[in-house]
Amino acid sequence: MMKKLNILTLTLLYGVVLQLIYSHVISVNFSYMGYVYLPVSMTQLLFAYTFAVVPALWMPVKITRPSQVVYWLLFVMVYVPAILVTVHTLPLPLEQILWFHASLFLSFGMLGLIYKVPLLSISSVKMPAACFWGFIFSLSLISYVFIFKAFGMSLSFVSLLNVYDVRSDYKEAAQQSSGLAAYLISWQANVLNPLILGYGLKKKKLWMTAAALLGQGAIFSITGYKSVFFSGALIIAILMAMYKHGKRFGYFTMAGAMGLIIIGWIAKAGFGSLIFSSLFVRRILITPGFLTGLYYDFFSSHEQVHLAHSIFKSFIDYPYSLNPPYLIGSYYFHSQEMSANANIWADGFANFGFWGLFIFPLLLGFILLLYDSVSEHKDLRVACLLIGIPAFSLTNTALLTGLLTHGLGLALVIAYLIPGKRETETILSAGPLENRQWDKSA
Repeated sequence: MMKKLNILTLTLLYGVVLQLIYSHVISVNFSYMGYVYLPVSMTQLLFAYTFAVVPALWMPVKITRPSQVVYWLLFVMVYVPAILVTVHTLPLPLEQILWFHASLFLSFGMLGLIYKVPLLSISSVKMPAACFWGFIFSLSLISYVFIFKAFGMSLSFVSLLNVYDVRSDYKEAAQQSSGLAAYLISWQANVLNPLILGYGLKKKKLWMTAAALLGQGAIFSITGYKSVFFSGALIIAILMAMYKHGKRFGYFTMAGAMGLIIIGWIAKAGFGSLIFSSLFVRRILITPGFLTGLYYDFFSSHEQVHLAHSIFKSFIDYPYSLNPPYLIGSYYFHSQEMSANANIWADGFANFGFWGLFIFPLLLGFILLLYDSVSEHKDLRVACLLIGIPAFSLTNTALLTGLLTHGLGLALVIAYLIPGKRETETILSAGPLENRQWDKSA
């Protein structure tokens, strides 16, 4: 019970510092981008904090299933900001905002119910560790051949403040290349390189670490995607949070999120710099929730799309000239070049309204249950590292896009193929096992 109270307290503190930096730094300096601050009554604030903080009572302090990494990232980066930021950004009646927040609350709680469901019985593939890693590096080599053939090879330095020209060139090249190359570059950056990097760091294999970092550097110089640049930091953060078999993962996650906010505040107050606040606080912690509110605002008063731009396009007429991310970008940011990618709740509401807030998390829940099931008897930390970057992508992309384009589906396949823990240790480490099969260490 004490652990739950500790997480509840940390979540409350996180909400407070998140709102403080939003009201005093983000909205003040980025209001021209739509980050407005609307004063609200104490009643509205009380309801918002209740919806934001109560889920902490069922959040897992200790990681017992790898998909709980996804659940935590969605909680910190999407759910809490979607409650505590939108209460100040949506110019809607109290009843409409409460209905939105209550629906998010029920949806997030429903997603957490998968951890009450027993794992599925799925027979594993007996792949020797040498064959597995041979497959991973062969797949990586083939990917790089396609990537460099389609986009060229570059290791030139790209400033984080000047990535948009690089992105524009990449998107233009991607349109002219085969669709396979675009998929491969995402899979390599989001799944294969993070797996190699995480395992290299975990087992102190310098060559694996160097190969993964070099690959990420090459992909960043091609795409200009900041998520690729910072993926190494996320992998290290997950490894640190998994200290002592993930017993304090929840504490590390909440403390890490608050640490980003505090550093951003110090950088602004002490040095007058907004770089850290913009890159880490605004973009990572605030924008996913902020955009969720914009999707709700728009599709509450406009026609929903029912996946007519996606898998149902052969059956349903799409009512707009732009896909949802560009539609939101055009409507709120006055730029048809702005892709306001959002998360499963935003995408769910855009497609099916309030029903979508439950349909899409239900689908995600099944995928996560499947991932946990195929990861049984595998190294828990490796399974967490493998899903880490796809989990991060789910904070700002649609579910189907995350599954196919950003590597969640590939991570599921690789998790199924990963050798049992003892075989993996035999080929890559001479040391003793650090922890047992993850289902038994829970």
